[in-house]
Amino acid sequence: MEKTKKFELHILVVSLFFFAFVLSVILQQQEQAKRIALCNQAHSALVQKTFAPVFSALQAKSAYVYNFSKNAPLYGKSDTEVRPLASLTKLMTARLAQKSVLPTSEYTIASHDLDSDGFVGFVVGDTYHIADLFAGALIASSNDSAVMLARSTKLSDTDFVTHMNTEAAQIGLPSLHFANPTGLDIENDTVATAYGSAHDILMLLHKNYVDFPELMSLSVRPTMTISATNGRSILLKNTDLVIDKLPLLLASKTGYTDVAGGNLAVLWREPSGDILGASVLGSTETGRFDDMVAIHDAADNFVAGIHTLPQFCKSLSI
Repeated sequence: MEKTKKFELHILVVSLFFFAFVLSVILQQQEQAKRIALCNQAHSALVQKTFAPVFSALQAKSAYVYNFSKNAPLYGKSDTEVRPLASLTKLMTARLAQKSVLPTSEYTIASHDLDSDGFVGFVVGDTYHIADLFAGALIASSNDSAVMLARSTKLSDTDFVTHMNTEAAQIGLPSLHFANPTGLDIENDTVATAYGSAHDILMLLHKNYVDFPELMSLSVRPTMTISATNGRSILLKNTDLVIDKLPLLLASKTGYTDVAGGNLAVLWREPSGDILGASVLGSTETGRFDDMVAIHDAADNFVAGIHTLPQFCKSLSI
């Protein structure tokens, strides 16, 4: 009888400890849920405070800003709307050429390579390393460089474009569509040849940076001199006119045609270490630069504002 009572008492004590443990876990979970809700609310308020006024004043028809380190969208404006890309097309052209041609390979310029607009000083018969053509396409946005990069793959012009669209689908960017390696308008500059969303073109820029960081580092050089094997040289000047106003820039590409308007996509590293990116489509020729500086500054304010959130929020992914 005494043993039975002791056993029953033991069971009671164990049960009380178990229920106390369960109750403690439930209370902790409730407290954690409250903290997460509070942090999400504070995060959302910070996003609205830093980005909403800026995006409402943008000249661009579409825009997007994303934190790649946190894998988190920050703010957007018609960011899934498909718009003309213009020379942002060269991001895909460079990607395919990088995947199939050695930068140390050489390319001799033929007369049919210089039919496009955007001449920067190439001369028929001169020979350049492929690395120089990458520089021409990404720094000076040279259409001739883009055409020669495409032809350096030994694919026909039609097959290269097919590969551009296949690659876009394979890397999960379905809004991107290309009709030539340059992004130039056709039919008297009234019809666009490349389309995509602000979201997808920014993802392409980041994908290029992750896969080919050395290649994309060319895109943030203010100037660069390339030389043919005979010594003839060309000074390339970056078409991104605000690279000096975008600290810790990792990658950049401009685009502009009459149909597309002003486009720009950039990637940068925050002092905190996070990699952020932004894109604007359908701005004006000069407005795209003002738009990007404003978004970049807003992103800086956002990152700084994260540090003002409650201490317990810093351990959460928000």
